[in-house]
Amino acid sequence: MKKFLLFIFAIFIVDFFVFAASPKSENSLFEEISSAYENGFYPGVVKQAENFLKKYPSSELLEKVLCLEGESYFKISKFAQAKNVLSRALEKLSDDDLKLQATYYLARACYEL
Repeated sequence: MKKFLLFIFAIFIVDFFVFAASPKSENSLFEEISSAYENGFYPGVVKQAENFLKKYPSSELLEKVLCLEGESYFKISKFAQAKNVLSRALEKLSDDDLKLQATYYLARACYEL
C-alpha cells in the first residue's frame, strides 16, 4: 500500500511540474492582455500583444489583440505605432463594434501626429 501511495504521489508531483512549466494557451494569454488593458497597464498590453502575435499569427482573437495593442499605444502617446497597428487591425476586422472603436482611436492618433 505504501508503494502504491508513493507511486500516486510521484505521478502527482511530475504532473504538477510538467503543467506548471507549459506555455500559456492562446486564451489565457488573451485574458492576460485584456486584464492588463482593463487595469491600465498599457506597456504590458503592448509587450504581451507582440508575444501573442508571434505565437498565434492566425488566431481568431487576432483582431481583438490588435485593437487592444493599438489603443494601448495611443494611451501611452505612441501615436505613430498606434496608427500602424490600428490600420492593420482595420484590414482584418469583421466585427462592426470593433471597427468603430478602432476607427475612433485611429482618427485620434492621426490627429495627434
